[in-house]
Amino acid sequence: MGELPRSLNQFEEVCCLSVFPSPKTEGRLVDVKFRFDKAKRAAELKDFRFHDLRHTAATRMADGGADAFALAEIFGWSDVRMALRYTHATAESKRPSS
Repeated sequence: MGELPRSLNQFEEVCCLSVFPSPKTEGRLVDVKFRFDKAKRAAELKDFRFHDLRHTAATRMADGGADAFALAEIFGWSDVRMALRYTHATAESKRPSS
């Protein structure tokens, strides 16, 4: 597996497949709400928001070693303190329990 993208632009260069592709162009959708809601219904998910995917992605990236500055750039946070929430949670999970 290759190096993780460190910016949104680099991610777009590496990634060519869309999670919710346009049925007409198979390219990127601007609004994914309809497809996301359809997928939720098909999976019978009740209490799940699109934002939950963003939260999970940030947490997994922090678990994988992305630092707070990389997360802030990728997710578009102007304040690195937002990213520290995810890296702090990762640091907590690596501590041995007493």
